Amino acid sequence: MNRMGALMARLVFVLVLVDAACAVIFWAFAPRWLLLDAAVVAHVASSARIVGASLFAGELAVLAGLAFYNRRVLALSPPSPNAQPEPQDILRLFGLPARLAYARVALAVLLDVVTLFDFARPDGLDTYTQGALAILHLTLVTTATLPLYVASRAAVGGTLEQMPIATSREAVALLVQLRRNLRVRRRFLFALATPVALVSIGATLLVYAHANNAAAVASRADAMGFASGVLDLVEGQETGRIAAMAAAHPFGLNAEIERSPKPISVADGSSAVAVVLEDGRAVVRYEPSGPGPATLVWLAAALLAVVSAAIFGQRLGARLSADVTSATREIEAMGVVDVLRGSRVFRQAYFESVHRLALAVDELGGVFREFAAAQEHAIVARAGAERMRALLLATMSHDLKGPLNAILGFAALLGRGKLTDGQRENVAIIEQRGRELLFLIQTVLDAARLEAGPLELTRHEAPSLDIVMAASLDAQELLAGSGREVVVDAKDDLPVLEVDSARLVEALVCIVHAVSRMSDRGPIRVHAEPLPSRALRISVEADALVLTPEERARIAGSLESDRPPPQADATASMRVAGRRPMSLALGLSIARAVLEAHGGSLFVAADASAPLRLVATIPSADATATIKTSPPEI
Repeated sequence: MNRMGALMARLVFVLVLVDAACAVIFWAFAPRWLLLDAAVVAHVASSARIVGASLFAGELAVLAGLAFYNRRVLALSPPSPNAQPEPQDILRLFGLPARLAYARVALAVLLDVVTLFDFARPDGLDTYTQGALAILHLTLVTTATLPLYVASRAAVGGTLEQMPIATSREAVALLVQLRRNLRVRRRFLFALATPVALVSIGATLLVYAHANNAAAVASRADAMGFASGVLDLVEGQETGRIAAMAAAHPFGLNAEIERSPKPISVADGSSAVAVVLEDGRAVVRYEPSGPGPATLVWLAAALLAVVSAAIFGQRLGARLSADVTSATREIEAMGVVDVLRGSRVFRQAYFESVHRLALAVDELGGVFREFAAAQEHAIVARAGAERMRALLLATMSHDLKGPLNAILGFAALLGRGKLTDGQRENVAIIEQRGRELLFLIQTVLDAARLEAGPLELTRHEAPSLDIVMAASLDAQELLAGSGREVVVDAKDDLPVLEVDSARLVEALVCIVHAVSRMSDRGPIRVHAEPLPSRALRISVEADALVLTPEERARIAGSLESDRPPPQADATASMRVAGRRPMSLALGLSIARAVLEAHGGSLFVAADASAPLRLVATIPSADATATIKTSPPEI
């Protein structure tokens, strides 16, 4: 069943239940409340069934019209990417329960008013009694409309839950814009006046029923007394009978003498009694009495109560509306300045719930103030950390690199002299560790530059083979003394790229250095091959890994995410001749940032059984542009 069918089935079921409940209550209590005898109930039965069937048919027609009115949003199957509902469609569906309730009450009023006319009023029923029945039926219909509205609102709410969230938000914003005050005054007015009106109508009907019954009993007694005491023959004489009948006519008693028995006919809801006389029977017809003084007094009191309740509800709703408006202004005025200096209270609320809301808003402002103070302290602390880092970088740039370069220079000079084999090996170790330390310092500085802002490239045309060979030579110099060799396998047809060659050489050196730290022996192989569209792919691999498969998988996953690759654990790194894989994370982060700035990428070969292979791709200049890179984590 589609969305429209399911909703309509639920609404029809609710209508059947509500109308059935109204009919049961009407037939169970109307004769007792209005003091109707069996004959009157028999006259009312057929008319009441017609009214009930007409009301249900009208409700079905209104429901069908509302379904057609909302056909656009109800016909959409959830979800329907090609036919999304509009906010106005959702608002129309949101108003369906209210329209159905209003239409039901309007139909009941129309049908009950029609039954007051002679052509629709049941035979033998006077206008006053039919009016009392119509008011009672309308009261029951109005009362039962509330559960109908609640049930239909629940059914429509289930359908609205299937609507797209974004469109529903737009509909809510539009609803708030159209109903800014949410009609608080009107809701309070109806909330107080409606129950008072229903109770007043019920009490008035009871008073009218008892007063009308007492008047009917008195009128019947008068008619019986007039027929038996005035119209009967006195010593066989009819003297004065005609004059008595004429004198009784102004008092609503219409009498006639019938010589032959026949059914008594009444019209217009009037009543009649028949008394057997010596010369036939006297039929006295009398008009039903209307609402008496007691009913009118009670009706006036009921109207006064309804008006008082409406005025009280309107005043109460006005105060609540003012409280809600003030609370809304307080919440909307909670800007940064207001939060820092404290919330502003525009007026004292009359309602306790709104007053508690204002206190909660003020407490929330206090929490915001504490948060703002903590944020201010965090900003100050961050500024201090930035100053310390700038000082550290300046120190590393000048105070560390200067002495270190001097150490490397004097070690090179010392190596040119006459040294024993042991001394020459010690000098080689000093040079090797010095170059590694210089590379680490340069890596940290590059990472700090990346964190400070986007990487800027200075592009120029450079042969790919020159870039690969320069990186291999720098890496070989960095690894001098470790016994590792960098082997280059480059094709002859490598393209000429428009790149920042210095940055690219630095990135390739970082990759080779990282691969050397992930393995403990054997050569490091660098393969360079061209790709379509003048692109370049460089693969760096090595055997004899010191990484476990889990560590290798973590490095591969880190290169695919926004996080820098983790360093190998201490146990694995200890197998690298007692040395840690220093600058592994920062080196790969810098290499990836440089390659991504060129529009390329860096990833680990997928085959876990093959030797470790880091693959770097560099596209041609016409397919790339300088981009901002994510700063690495230091």
